[in-house]
Amino acid sequence: MNPNEYANLVSKLGLFGTYASTGNGMSFMSGKVSYIFGLVGPSICLDTACSSSLVAGHLAKSSIISGESNMSVVAGANAIVLFENTLLLHGLGALSLDGRCKTFDQEADGYGRGEGFAVMVFHGSVNELKDMDGIVVGSGVNHDGRSSGLTVPYGPAQQALIGEAVYESGLASLDYISTHGTGTSLGDPIEMSAIGQVLKKMQLDSSVVGAGAIKTLFGHTESTAGLAGLLLSSVVLSRSVNPPMKIRNINPYVADCLKDWVHGSIAMQNLPEMVRVAGSSSFGMSGINAHMVSALHRETADGVLLEGRICGDKKLFWTNMSCLPTSNNQLKSCPSYLLSFLFLHDTILYIFL
Repeated sequence: MNPNEYANLVSKLGLFGTYASTGNGMSFMSGKVSYIFGLVGPSICLDTACSSSLVAGHLAKSSIISGESNMSVVAGANAIVLFENTLLLHGLGALSLDGRCKTFDQEADGYGRGEGFAVMVFHGSVNELKDMDGIVVGSGVNHDGRSSGLTVPYGPAQQALIGEAVYESGLASLDYISTHGTGTSLGDPIEMSAIGQVLKKMQLDSSVVGAGAIKTLFGHTESTAGLAGLLLSSVVLSRSVNPPMKIRNINPYVADCLKDWVHGSIAMQNLPEMVRVAGSSSFGMSGINAHMVSALHRETADGVLLEGRICGDKKLFWTNMSCLPTSNNQLKSCPSYLLSFLFLHDTILYIFL
């Protein structure tokens, strides 16, 4: 969670009741969920700024793989209830003037704040599950270290992180990338340059790698953004559709970052013929970055089952989301589908191990 504006509102209004502490303290957010549902494993509330929920997903996966847990619930929540944080972010020059995320667009001038809530469940048993569509085969977390600035994106750290997550997966290429893509004139070219450097080293199965940015649809949901990006990857993998990006003209600096990638091209709207492996990035303003690699759990045309070497006999699965549209035309005409699965309790995505 980041930030806890509701707690600040309670303090601002002077509502210091008996349960003000246990009702608003960061540690109690996850603690109350464990208490209500009887969950007895590690219960942690994270704040790494924009990367919070994907970092939580990485820790949940690691907990299950190590045998510490057999199920993990990962959630991200962001609600805007006060104006002060918006003013502070504006003072940093992080926000766009029109409140929109114009990711990879030449008019990109900052991000627009968005609200959101997302939940994923990682489970340790697949015995009773059917129609499993994918596996999480690699993930990682790192920090920019001593870079050009605390809040400034750092390309070498992003490149190293994506490369390590792909290496951990045991797979040789990516077909799709759900980018962090906040829509800043500085961050977009840095991210695409890092992606291009990683792709140059891969043996790609396709000359096209799809790319998307969910922030162009809903804004930057901050602490929820990591899971929102992972949900975007899951839609692309399970439905083979790339939700439309609201982009008019590509930022020339973004295009320039990819000019020396000789293997093929980045497709902002179209997809390779078959999307089998997808990566999801989430980079925090705190310098803490996360990336997760997902793959189809289906036999390919040559009969080879995509599996990652990291998990051994354990794999992270997710179930099919039948509530989602099955074609690009349906998605373009009904963007409310995405809005529904991001915000409504009855369309939560479950991931199983």
